[in-house]
Amino acid sequence: METRHLLLAKYLLQKAKEVFSKEDSMSCGLAVSLCQDSVEMLVRAVARELDADYKKEFHLLVDGIKNAKKNPEGKELPLKAKMLHLNQARVGFKHYGNLPDAQDAAKYLEDTEACLRQAIPLFFNIDYDSISLADLIINSVVRNKLKSAEQYCHKDEFKECIRECAEAEKLVSHPLHQIIPRAESNMHRVSIPDSLGSHAERDYVERTASNVLKYIHDYLNGLRDLTMAALLDIKPEHLLRFKHLAPHVNQMGDGTLVVHHRKTQYSRDEAEFCIEYMINYALTVQRHLAK
Repeated sequence: METRHLLLAKYLLQKAKEVFSKEDSMSCGLAVSLCQDSVEMLVRAVARELDADYKKEFHLLVDGIKNAKKNPEGKELPLKAKMLHLNQARVGFKHYGNLPDAQDAAKYLEDTEACLRQAIPLFFNIDYDSISLADLIINSVVRNKLKSAEQYCHKDEFKECIRECAEAEKLVSHPLHQIIPRAESNMHRVSIPDSLGSHAERDYVERTASNVLKYIHDYLNGLRDLTMAALLDIKPEHLLRFKHLAPHVNQMGDGTLVVHHRKTQYSRDEAEFCIEYMINYALTVQRHLAK
């Protein structure tokens, strides 16, 4: 079964969603191109599954699925006409430099996902949502944490889901500290010698200096996170939302992770966002560190 090709088809669709911007015609063209790549990956996987000639051109392959050797029911690619139109749009962009309209590109994204959601269970008897992009992550510990997060989400255990995402983020981010270290956690601690003023005066100076240094500490780490996001091409608004939602995680000397939640309850939307963000983050870091 062509499970890896289905995984890659879903990944290409995800990248199309990420690159798309209604304000930028070039990003619309790239999104259309990635959508067509996603559908073509799917169609060629279907052709292999049905023992059809998967080396044909895309439009011939789409038409040929119905008469494939192992397709006695004559099943066709869902949204066939729309996918052929998507292919024409991609040819127009790739070969002739025709930039698609933002509204059309958004519709192609919607149609591509609908095609994948219908075609994968139709031809492979696999639920689209059960295909996890976390399987593309090489680090087995991070991969298993994010797959565990997905399972918690399916069971509506959103707090546990986001905890797993936060722990995964801690593990993924660890190698990045060697590139741009975080500010020292104890830099805001101040101690004034007893010889310098009364106890009340020393206490006032210590608290004032500590508050100022704590502000500098938090500012430097925030600036560091945004700088790292820029280097990794991660949207700042996504980073900030994840930081707002995810609990704080400390790693002890023995490697144990200690989690401190900021909230007691989370929504499905928040849990699904954290999963999607962390899978993308882990894959992005994986790709950059491999260079």
